[in-house]
Amino acid sequence: MKRLAYIFAILAIFSCDRTEPVKFEIDGENLSIGPEGGSSKISVTAPGDWVVRVAEPWLSVSPANGRGSTVLTVTADSALNTTAREAIIRIETATAERKDIILQQDGFAYELSVSEPNVNIPSYSEYGQRYFYITVRSNFDFELSSEQSWLSFTKPDYKFDEKIARPRNQKIRVDYDMNFEPELREAAISFRPSSSSVEPSSVAEVKVRQDAAEKVEIGAAGDSISVLAIHRMLNAMGQIDPNQRMSTWPGITVWQSGENKGRVRSADFSMFSTRDCIPFYVRYLTAAEELSFRSNSNTFMNDMEVGEYLGELTQLKRLSLWACGISSLPKNFSNLSNLEELNLGANNFESIPDEINKVNFPHLKALSIHGNQRYLINDLSNNTRVNIGGLNQENGFPRRLLEWDNLEYLRLSVNYLEGEIPDMEDWEKWTAAEVNACDTLPQILIGLPKVLPNVDYFAINLNRLYGELPDWLLYHPKLDLWVPDILVFNQEGRGKSGRQAGFSNTPASLDYYYEHYTNKFFNPNRER
Repeated sequence: MKRLAYIFAILAIFSCDRTEPVKFEIDGENLSIGPEGGSSKISVTAPGDWVVRVAEPWLSVSPANGRGSTVLTVTADSALNTTAREAIIRIETATAERKDIILQQDGFAYELSVSEPNVNIPSYSEYGQRYFYITVRSNFDFELSSEQSWLSFTKPDYKFDEKIARPRNQKIRVDYDMNFEPELREAAISFRPSSSSVEPSSVAEVKVRQDAAEKVEIGAAGDSISVLAIHRMLNAMGQIDPNQRMSTWPGITVWQSGENKGRVRSADFSMFSTRDCIPFYVRYLTAAEELSFRSNSNTFMNDMEVGEYLGELTQLKRLSLWACGISSLPKNFSNLSNLEELNLGANNFESIPDEINKVNFPHLKALSIHGNQRYLINDLSNNTRVNIGGLNQENGFPRRLLEWDNLEYLRLSVNYLEGEIPDMEDWEKWTAAEVNACDTLPQILIGLPKVLPNVDYFAINLNRLYGELPDWLLYHPKLDLWVPDILVFNQEGRGKSGRQAGFSNTPASLDYYYEHYTNKFFNPNRER
């Protein structure tokens, strides 16, 4: 019995050790990976050795061969275009059994999106800080636009590779103007495909919202706010104590009586540093008779804009924009038709602005456009610089200024004016009746052009003028008051033509003049 039990036990052991043979299997025949690329797993079961075969360079499998069962890692690169692609992963055993797995990878969809669809900006920022960035994600070329002129931008010169459709990020800088109005304003920047063949799932848009400017009431309180704001925005030197009365502030005078009592009558802003235009707060100084903006830093390097808001102050009588770096005037500058004095000296004008004429400024008595030189150049014919200022774009002497009868003060010194002084023979002449009615006027004036008859100060020195001095100037009734040896006859350097500046008939003295003006009070030959 014991021997029979032993035999049955042996048979039982052998029957338990018998197993089914291992089959060659994989856990799927289809695999999908997104367009951005990535990895996926495949389980392989095999009785012996196997190897993986892949023909596509953008696809890899690890491990590439093995024995028995294991887990494979399938890795696909990022897609290159917008169409789908597929590859076959073949696993083959040593006995030539094979299994195929079809891997599909979608292409990138057309994409156009922005990182910040809503942007809030302040009404005012310092010069050089008025901008923000938009990050745009796209896989095709696009255009951007806005209907609002207070936004400006330039798309980077980025070349899209049409063979690669993977979305990429671009940073676009958007510059904005200050908001001078007391109302919030909004704008939209739209992004659209450059090509009509591209149809993205959505068109991107950035909505820009800009804060309103501080509201200023017209009056003494509004004037004080405006003066402080202008001083701050110009980065002017010196300090203003807002706790003191405005009448004590440096450069400020106020009306002492009348309907404008306590308001700004005149304001002088000097020694400042800006590349902006004159701050918009100037529009609120509606009681001012006189304004002065003087001495901007690095004047010769600047191209400062006057801005449109100064032109709203039609009550102004005296205005000085001296050494600001201005090279042009706004069209509405002619609105300042009540000006009696205007100083545009030491700026960067290439020519006398068209706005400056006797029609626009019928009340003007004093005009100064002197020292408009960015660089000191003795010989203009040997100059390689451009944009040098100095009124050098004038076509000869500016005759229209000689026709301005109301002027009492005209200063054109230290510019690059070139050419001859017009003889004005076609102009109105002195009559015998006018000459005989005044005992200081000599007979030689009769028949000479009556040019600038009221001018007490006339300065054209240190230009590039040449030729003959015309008789209207040599015998002008006020020539001796002009200190002509210094302020009229004295020229320097060479003009663009290469001609040496200087007049061919410059008088050695004024003896010839006083021979005719015998009754002049200042005549040195006159008997006392």
